[in-house]
This record gives sequence, structure tokens and C-alpha cells, in this order.
Amino acid sequence: MGTVSGRGELVSLIDDVVEQLEMIRPDADQLARDCLAIDRLLGPRPAAADLRRIKGLASRVAAADPTDGAPVLALFEKLLPRLSDPLKVLGPLVESPDPALVAAAVELLLGPVRRGVRPLDRPMLKILARLAPAAGEAEAEGGAEGGGDWPPALAQAAEVLARDPGSRESLRRLLAGDRDPGIRLLAATLLDREGEPAPADLAEILLGREAHRILQPYLEFTRASHRDLLDLTPGRKPEPSVHRSVAAGEARFGRALLRQLISLIGWASLNRGIELRHRAEVVIPGYPPAHLPLDDAAFLTRAQGVRRGPERIVAVAVGEGPPAPVKGRNGGRSGDPVDRFRRLNTTHADLLAEILDVAPLIPAKVERILGAMDRIVADYSTLFAGVSEECAILPEV
Repeated sequence: MGTVSGRGELVSLIDDVVEQLEMIRPDADQLARDCLAIDRLLGPRPAAADLRRIKGLASRVAAADPTDGAPVLALFEKLLPRLSDPLKVLGPLVESPDPALVAAAVELLLGPVRRGVRPLDRPMLKILARLAPAAGEAEAEGGAEGGGDWPPALAQAAEVLARDPGSRESLRRLLAGDRDPGIRLLAATLLDREGEPAPADLAEILLGREAHRILQPYLEFTRASHRDLLDLTPGRKPEPSVHRSVAAGEARFGRALLRQLISLIGWASLNRGIELRHRAEVVIPGYPPAHLPLDDAAFLTRAQGVRRGPERIVAVAVGEGPPAPVKGRNGGRSGDPVDRFRRLNTTHADLLAEILDVAPLIPAKVERILGAMDRIVADYSTLFAGVSEECAILPEV
């Protein structure tokens, strides 16, 4: 434990480091010297008051440029073996808005776990849960099999768990029963690392016997992952509308069609149910085609010039949250017709809310309305230019 004079010097050094981090171009050599001096003054058993100052320093590092904070991270790494509760002191690092610093901080905190000095306990799981969404994004963008493009700390956590024979069962319990959505996502992500589908017994625990009996053929066909089971049970229990709507669709249109649709749509997009509708295309000259119930289509085709097109099965899936955005040209605006039509409807809804808003009609609001109208016209023209001559002149109106 440091002396009074030593503690005063420690406070001064920490203040100097904070000042350096607040500069536009910190002196890296001075930072490194100050951090070495802080490490020496802390000694083998840092006092509680000194650890509170280190926690404050960690908060400042979390707000700094990660490259500028490298010498301080090195100090924290040396300090780790002397901390009885590393998360209590260095936890602010994982609150940084910078993903690279968060990943570096988690990797730093995971060091004692990796060396077997500290267990992978719940506080550490909550920290790792912050990296699970990044792992999902890496896989969605075509990352290497087995989590090759995962954040390094998460990949290391998976390796630590792989050495524990009971870890998979522990992760399954977290997925099935934990109340923290982040930890459930982490468990699903780690369980999917091997690339194998989720086992039927776990699916039955999560879904319940009746829902599992109906959904199991479709889970097998899609090789449903642990993440799929998580998507089906966002509130830890599935919505009854899911298996009931699947049973209704199967009874009317057969299993073969339904399983192809589920495979295309994905479990996350139908975790509130799916409805199959039998429709016929009706074409009125000069207008986009409409898909109507068979009786309505038969009635309209009696009119002169109205033509009936092929019959189709329309799937209406309801999910709790939007699917991941499809990246394309023009700033991520996908050219896929389905994605464009979905975006058209969303823009319509946003525009209506903007128009009905009782807020003053300020210039910014007018610009938002005009911008939304331009996007609607552009998407509508692109979608229906092939079936309506009016679409060609809309942008000029």
C-alpha cells in the first residue's frame, strides 16, 4: 500500500494521463512513461482509493481514441493479476462507443479466464454478450465457417468453453431459461460455432411438446440452428400462432410447399405466424396487376378488357423484428424487387405519419416530406414501369 506522498504522486500521474488523452495528438512516449510510473506506485496490493482512480481512468480511456489509449491498456493488462474483481475496476472500458476498443477490452478481461485463473462467470458472460451481434453479422456477410471472422475475444471464449466437457449443457440451459436476451443470444452463438443443427430434445424444451410436434419436420428440413430456436422464442416461449398457422398451411397446401417457403423466409421473419393465401392475378390495362381472392378475380374478369393471369400462393409472414438489412448499391438500398416493395410500404407509412403530425410546418419538415415523395415515386416507377405507361412520366410530374 502506497505512502501519502506516493499517493499524491499517483493522483498527479493519473491526471497527467487524462490530460494527454484529451489532447488532439497525445505524446505517446510520455503516456508510456506515466503508465510505467503508475504501475510502480500501485504496488502489489493497490489500495481501494487508488483502484477507484484507476476506474475513473478506464472511463476516460473508453471515451478516447483507441490508438491513443494503447499504453493505458497495457497498464491495465499488467494490473489484472492484482485485481480481485477486474470487471468492477475495468468495466467502463466495455461501455466505449468504439467497437474496436470494446473488443480489445473484452479480450483483456478474458485473459485470466483463458489462463484458468478465473471462471467464466455470469458477469463475464454479460460482457461477452456485447460481442454476439458482431459474430452474427460476420456470419451473415459470409465469414469463415466455425466463427473464423468472429471478434477475437468471443472466439477465445468459445475455445475456453470447448475445454470444459459440461459447457455445452450449460449453454443450452442459458438458451432455454435465462432471462437476459443478450446472454441467450451469446449462448446460441457459441452453440452454433460447430455448424451443427440444434438437437431435437432442446427444440422440444424451448418450443413445448405440441409446437415441437408440428414444427419438427420443418426444423429438420431447414437444419434449424440454435439461433433459429432463439428467434422462435424471443420471450422464452413461442407464440401459439406459429405452430397453429403452420398446421393450417400444411393442411391446405401440403408440407412440401410450406417447408420451401419457410426455408426461403427464415424463422426470424415468421416467429408470429405465417398465412398462405390462394390468389389469382388480375390485369386491368394500364394498371399494375393485382392478386385477388379467386371469387373476386372471377367477378372482375367479367368486365371488358380485364384479363385473369396465373394463380399463386401468397405467403404473409409476421415476425417480431425486421430482418437484417440487405446491402446493395446506392447506400445500402437493395435493388431486389421484394426489398424495394417492402421499403415502398415503409416509406408510405412514415410519410403518412409525417403529414398527420400536428407539429409546425417548418422547412425541415417540408424537406422530409418532399424527400419521401421522391423515394416513393422512384421505387414505384422502378417496380411497375413494365406494366404501366404512367410510370415513365411520374418522375417528371
